[in-house]
Amino acid sequence: MRQPIVYLGLVVLLFANTGAANATETSAYFISAKSGMINYVEGKPSVSNLESSDARLAAPRYQLVEGDVLQTDADQRVEMLLNPGTYLRVAENSRVRVVATGFENMRFSLERGTAILESLSLRRKVHRLHVLTPSGALKVLKKGLYRFDVGAAGEVRVTVYKGKLKWLQEQTKIAVLKSGKSFDLHRSAKRRLRFTKVGEESFDETDLWSRKRAVALIAANAKIPSWMSRSALSRYGLRANGGWIYDPFSRMYTFIPFHSLLRSPYGLSYGNFCPTWRSYGPVYASRGYGGSSLSNSGASSYTPATTSVHRSSAATSTSSSISAGSAAQQSRGAASSSIRGR
Repeated sequence: MRQPIVYLGLVVLLFANTGAANATETSAYFISAKSGMINYVEGKPSVSNLESSDARLAAPRYQLVEGDVLQTDADQRVEMLLNPGTYLRVAENSRVRVVATGFENMRFSLERGTAILESLSLRRKVHRLHVLTPSGALKVLKKGLYRFDVGAAGEVRVTVYKGKLKWLQEQTKIAVLKSGKSFDLHRSAKRRLRFTKVGEESFDETDLWSRKRAVALIAANAKIPSWMSRSALSRYGLRANGGWIYDPFSRMYTFIPFHSLLRSPYGLSYGNFCPTWRSYGPVYASRGYGGSSLSNSGASSYTPATTSVHRSSAATSTSSSISAGSAAQQSRGAASSSIRGR
């Protein structure tokens, strides 16, 4: 009975503190309608901006804004939240510039390094997402799993594990990039794409890390109580496919699907979803998840989240809620089969 008491205490704290807060600010549990919230970090990545000469620590729950530049060095990684259900994971030795954060026009420029995009809820009529590179813009047309690599000399490689991208240069369509292929954009031109098929050799430690993060988010999803899911539904609305909810035990935000169970591109199910009424009757919530044996062990203490618009880096570092034994099971072959099999 301790966990419900902890959540109740957090809610009381939340309402006690919101009286003095600005009315436009979001609560500690939910994120406003914009992308760019840092959800998880490894190491000490930094954030800089032209308006400030000092670099700041990129800590969890830090809201990136237009003009911010996220920088990672060796042994540093960052997971960023976009629209609910979509994650941008930035690998080590990478540089990402924030161009626009509104759900209707999300734009992030990968200037150097590697980023992986996982999405299970992108809706073309509601969300627009572009990843900008030295070879042009990549418009995300479908939910799925994508990898973007920019080399030191500006060479661009894009891997579409699952989904579809539109390649644009100066707002002109060059090509549509489809699933199961890696494209060398710096060597390609209109009507002549240079690509290779995705095979087992395509997966490296960055891909495995991204899948590990997906597993940790599934585990956090299973801990969210039903009443919190319903609160998210009332905040984001019936038109949304889901919402972000903060799990104080994992110390990160996780995704709560609305309407029905959703499956990530890695083949993992967000089994804890919010039920809603449809024309043919009710959809009931499920408390199971994914068929995977996941560890739900987490810290027994927690730090209440700050509001999503509070640009403070004074936040505690997060850690993945997956156990070491579960992490060891995510082999290169398992990652390959789970992506290629869908």
